[in-house]
Amino acid sequence: MKRVGNGLQSRNGKAIISSVILLTLSLIAGTGVGAEEKAQEVLAQRDQSTITTGSGARYQTTVSRQTEGELSTQDLHQVSLLGSRVVHHLNEAVKGLLDQDPGTAKSELEKARKLTAAVRELLPVTTVTTVVKDVTGTEV
Repeated sequence: MKRVGNGLQSRNGKAIISSVILLTLSLIAGTGVGAEEKAQEVLAQRDQSTITTGSGARYQTTVSRQTEGELSTQDLHQVSLLGSRVVHHLNEAVKGLLDQDPGTAKSELEKARKLTAAVRELLPVTTVTTVVKDVTGTEV
């Protein structure tokens, strides 16, 4: 252990420490860039899509999705954090019920409900329409 300590105090040790710091910073910066690229990819895909499935020999189903609104990278992170807190409060509510403490359960459910309302306000609105048609083209 003494050798390692001596090596870190020498010039080579300073180079090693600098290299480790530089590597750590580049990994942290790379993680942020990757998350931002993923968020931009999600934003690009969210606007609109239509999928049609089925041969049409009996039925054909078309699912259309239209999203309105924007979700920034920071808001995406915030929604993720709030979602984990919702799950935490739900777990605490279950513990309260198992402990036969309905007051705690009710309080925790209220906290989860308030956070869920905040998440819903942050998220863009997506309208999904499903249409099923039979062989004659009549909606079922």
